[in-house]
Amino acid sequence: MSELGERRWAVMSERGIEVSGVAYDEASQLVRQLKAEKVSGLCIISGEAAQRIPSNQTTGGDYSPVELNR
Repeated sequence: MSELGERRWAVMSERGIEVSGVAYDEASQLVRQLKAEKVSGLCIISGEAAQRIPSNQTTGGDYSPVELNR
């Protein structure tokens, strides 16, 4: 299995971590959704890197892989 298909990716924005533990294609979809909502500072990072971000920098986001529009 390619690393891109593994549930090891996270999406970060200006608000903090939006979601973690998703496959890369799910993360990409969320980036597109958030970009349409005019959210800035979007990037896809590894879940490992996301865990190193202080908790006050997380959104506690409402997004989950099930909620991503396809």
